[in-house]
Amino acid sequence: MKSYRLSRFLWYLFAVPRCAVCRELLSAEDVLRGYVGADVLCPSCRAEWESEKLESCEMCSSPVLDCRCMPELLSTAGAKSLICLADYRPDGAVGRLILRLKTAKLRRAAKFSGKQLAAGIRRECQTYGILPRDLLVTWCPRSKEKRRKIGHDQAELLARAISDSLGCTIQPLFLRAAEGQAQKLLGAQERVENAGALFVRNSAYKIDGRSILLVDDIVTTGATMAHAAALLRGDGAEVVLCAALGRSRLRKNKK
Repeated sequence: MKSYRLSRFLWYLFAVPRCAVCRELLSAEDVLRGYVGADVLCPSCRAEWESEKLESCEMCSSPVLDCRCMPELLSTAGAKSLICLADYRPDGAVGRLILRLKTAKLRRAAKFSGKQLAAGIRRECQTYGILPRDLLVTWCPRSKEKRRKIGHDQAELLARAISDSLGCTIQPLFLRAAEGQAQKLLGAQERVENAGALFVRNSAYKIDGRSILLVDDIVTTGATMAHAAALLRGDGAEVVLCAALGRSRLRKNKK
């Protein structure tokens, strides 16, 4: 125990850790006591983070982490479920971390987020009779230009954190086929058309009969994940589960 506290103290002393969301200096006392997430989020952002996770889905009234509602594009593509921590808000704690992960390689933040998502993924595995360790994890790849410029792929970073938490295999099942336009700049129908040209299956990895966990940082219309899920199902995947930190709020159709 003493050696653990000493290692935490030395890490704090030399790393000078800041909150992954607001960039405030983290409390040395909280870090040394080993509070969950204390080396990632400040108390204020952690409280906001937990509050967002408890917000209800408009479609089913369950907390987002417990609900399995997803964009119609995803279900049509053959995905069984979408596991998310919270609905995306640019000014929320989860939303701001998503934005930070796009520009900074925050391994501790990815590990923390991955562990929280893994809890929902384990529950979903029980629904389909899948052992979490038997999942094959993959991700929707970032453009080569962005990866060169920023130095990492945030979806891969999150996927590897989830894989480590679940103790399962991770493989790059997709290859980026073209740069294309950024999905965030396009409308709903344009996203569907653009997604089909972004990446292709990596034929070096066989997936016949496998249960796949497909990871991305955020789901908006679901076009990107739907394209990936359709490719996986078309290549023989038995089950495709999807996971992301955040999703655009799903709303009931008003008659």
